[in-house]
Amino acid sequence: MWSLSDIGLLLITACLAGLAVAFLVGIFKLVGWLLTGAGITPYPVKVERIVMGHVSLLVRQNLPLPTALALAAESEGGGARTCLRDLSRLLGQGLPLSEAAAKARLRYSDLTLSLLAAGEKSGQLARALDQVQEHLAQKDTPPLVSLRVVLGYFLLLMIATSIIVSLVLMLIVPKLGEIFKDFGSAMPALTMSLIAVADWFVQGTPPGWLWMAALLAVILYLKFRWRKRPPPRWVRYVVDRMLWYVPVMRRATFSDGMATMLETMRLALRSGMDVTAAAKLASEVRVNSLLRARMKHFAARIENGAAAGVAASEAGLGEVTAVAMAAGQRSSDMDAALRYAADYHAALVSRLWIMLRNLAGPLCTLVGATVIGWVVLALFLPVIRLIDATMATSC
Repeated sequence: MWSLSDIGLLLITACLAGLAVAFLVGIFKLVGWLLTGAGITPYPVKVERIVMGHVSLLVRQNLPLPTALALAAESEGGGARTCLRDLSRLLGQGLPLSEAAAKARLRYSDLTLSLLAAGEKSGQLARALDQVQEHLAQKDTPPLVSLRVVLGYFLLLMIATSIIVSLVLMLIVPKLGEIFKDFGSAMPALTMSLIAVADWFVQGTPPGWLWMAALLAVILYLKFRWRKRPPPRWVRYVVDRMLWYVPVMRRATFSDGMATMLETMRLALRSGMDVTAAAKLASEVRVNSLLRARMKHFAARIENGAAAGVAASEAGLGEVTAVAMAAGQRSSDMDAALRYAADYHAALVSRLWIMLRNLAGPLCTLVGATVIGWVVLALFLPVIRLIDATMATSC
């Protein structure tokens, strides 16, 4: 029969397992925010997509936005209704759409805000809203292999493993330790490492569960704080460089940002701007700051009289962009050239995300198998060593 102390330890273990799961969920969410390249700005994509959909429809119909958005709010519910009313109120005060969105209670994504500003400056607000909707649709479309299913399976596996390990450490390992003392031998190093991790988690200075709880509290604070306010500049600085220098994420960040900036250049060219003004406008779009610096360098080279292809190559915008711009300058059809380069980079991003989604399942399985393998070996090696010691003694 189990004593009250054993039952208490089991309840404490279950609570710690729940805390560990919450910690892992927070970590996965944080990693997800990093992978979106949104500067760790967790915004509700579905609500933003609904609001921008109404705005795009009303702009194309040339209806007065404050009144029309207030009426559109009556057809929605929840957060979408609140955000539509908020945007209608700010527009009614005479603010431009980009400024109203920036001051709204909903924390719109940086990319949405910069595209709205670019659309207003170029006189192509309707096309800019189409581009916003396209980006939001890509973020809101569920993948073929849901990451939530993969992560849910991984978390359930970790919960079951932590409970089993806790029971074994409470009920079996102490007795094995006494038997090893009787034989005058030491436990295997793998088993000692498992015991050390368990001791650190419960009895560390400070204990491991306290570190996890503190980090989880920080993650939750940042999540709710940055939903309403933009992250500090140093956070954007750090995240931009993390995404830029990590090998796989660098390619995704570069291609995603290039596709957005090239589409913005197309908006500007259609409004009658020249290539220099279009490049300057594209450099104001809130993509990775290092990539924006390259676009600013490209605009400066064009302004100094360099050919578009040469300037793109010198600025580090990629060979495909350089070749496309050179061809567009020769044929006097820069719009078609930019469309080709933008589609090329968008396709690269799409293929890369498909690859990452397909790798998520095997990687989680590999990590889970590694953890379980470590636990199983740590628990069974003492038994094998005891059998060997017993056989040696009997001989």
